Amino acid sequence: MLFVYQNNTRIEIKLQLIKKKASGTIEYALAEKDKNTGTFKGTFENNILIADYTFQSEGKKSVRQVAFQLHGEKLVEGYGEVTADGTKFLDVSKIKFNSTMPLTKTNCN
Repeated sequence: MLFVYQNNTRIEIKLQLIKKKASGTIEYALAEKDKNTGTFKGTFENNILIADYTFQSEGKKSVRQVAFQLHGEKLVEGYGEVTADGTKFLDVSKIKFNSTMPLTKTNCN
């Protein structure tokens, strides 16, 4: 499945699901920020994706946890309180899914 948000910002997620396991790629090209691209692996349960996103930005490899919720044909990114180093959510049950940039499901090329 391919989900995309595009305006002055582009976010693209290619998502593969096998039962409750999720994997794929993410590209963030946020307006006036450095682009980062990478891969993720995680779980997909109750329409919620929780995954570790491994990416390159400014030549540096990093890992951080990401969360998305499926609403019909849209993926909405989740936000919440994170650890001091910013790599993991402190409590995934408290993630808020109210993004102003929902990703719309599109046809894979």
